[in-house]
Amino acid sequence: MLLKYLNELDRAVQDARKQPGIEQFGRCADCLFVVQDYLRGQIEPVRVRGEEIVEKLLPEEFDQWMVQ
Repeated sequence: MLLKYLNELDRAVQDARKQPGIEQFGRCADCLFVVQDYLRGQIEPVRVRGEEIVEKLLPEEFDQWMVQ
């Protein structure tokens, strides 16, 4: 499941980079929420590694996207 959620987040980020907009940014936020929610229920090594991967997937401008 983690791989599925990470792939969905990656696709959402790629789509938002190609066509920036509120809908795409919202999809990124939704995907991020799902991954974070999933990771909360995992054992520490899985949670830590998952969080590291998420951090690498999110672009620097992610926080700006969320403000919009």
